[in-house]
Amino acid sequence: MKALKYLIRKEFIEIRRTRSMIAITLGVPIIQLLILGMAITGDVVHVPTVITDLDNSSASRDLVSRLEHTRYLDVRRRAGDIREAEPYLQRNDAIIAVTIPQGFGKDIIRRTSPAIQILADAQNTNVALTGTGYVLRILDSWARSRGIPSPASSASRQIICLSNVRYNPELKSAPFMIPGIIVILVSVITVIMTALAIVRERGERGTFEQLLVTPVTRIDIILGKTIPFGIMGLIELSIALVVAKLVYHIPIAGSLPLFYGITLLFMATTLGIGILISTVTNTQQQALFAAWFILMFTLLLSGFFLPLENMPDFIYTITYLNPLRYYLTVVRELFLKGSGIRELWTQSLALFIIASVVLSAAVIRLNKRLG
Repeated sequence: MKALKYLIRKEFIEIRRTRSMIAITLGVPIIQLLILGMAITGDVVHVPTVITDLDNSSASRDLVSRLEHTRYLDVRRRAGDIREAEPYLQRNDAIIAVTIPQGFGKDIIRRTSPAIQILADAQNTNVALTGTGYVLRILDSWARSRGIPSPASSASRQIICLSNVRYNPELKSAPFMIPGIIVILVSVITVIMTALAIVRERGERGTFEQLLVTPVTRIDIILGKTIPFGIMGLIELSIALVVAKLVYHIPIAGSLPLFYGITLLFMATTLGIGILISTVTNTQQQALFAAWFILMFTLLLSGFFLPLENMPDFIYTITYLNPLRYYLTVVRELFLKGSGIRELWTQSLALFIIASVVLSAAVIRLNKRLG
């Protein structure tokens, strides 16, 4: 029993010596519990919406007011022309586009049948269908308040709703899930493998210092440790694209060179994260543990599982620092919409800034750690 007491004391002394790991093992889970507990919710609310009111009558303005004053829809734009609605979907500024036709108010008075158009970006099938359902429910409530046969009525329908699904007309889940899985694969191999390789070389093998006395610069050593895993990430990405095409029949509608170019920006960030993890850990087990926490945190705040619009404002602001948010948008936009640099320049710029900051911090931190 006395021997067991000393062994337990010895382990606590070892734990106390690795203060960085104490912060990772105790601090990070608490932070994740606080942040992710508020961010993760299954409710679909604040669906980004654009409205085109071509009639501008009292009836149409009243209907627009109903659509705007609900937590289920987030009316971000008021388009002035029917041709302006779809570009908002193309630029990912909206998921639902509602168009009220000219003469809507007069048709309501005459008891004829105006046709309201609803466009939905079905990249995320669940959000698109739910958002369309919200519009129909609001329209039904508005019609009933005016004593009008509603679109939901099985009797004569005075208001006709023309729904049109874009970018995923078959409403399959694979076009939404596969791009997200590809992002996970690229992130895992570049973050975890880089962190493990540097920790193994620096701590467990003790050969990193030996490399420093060879006729190579520290930048060469860092590049030599990261470029191979970047190449492995590109190879895995290419294999995943072939599988997506042959197995799931999901082609890339956009430019492949643009896709790979933005991927390199994203990988620069993830490689930098791997280097940073290696500077605060001493063993491969510690590095794997830290990488797992970081990847889980960034993945849940990327919009892969749940729409970012559902998150509280504070959490939503944090997602602007998450590189997975931007890369996931790029992958989905290129896969399904064929978006070009004109639509994706904001995501590309954000990835460039994050990559520059992370890589700079990683190199500075590693140089200080090596003395």
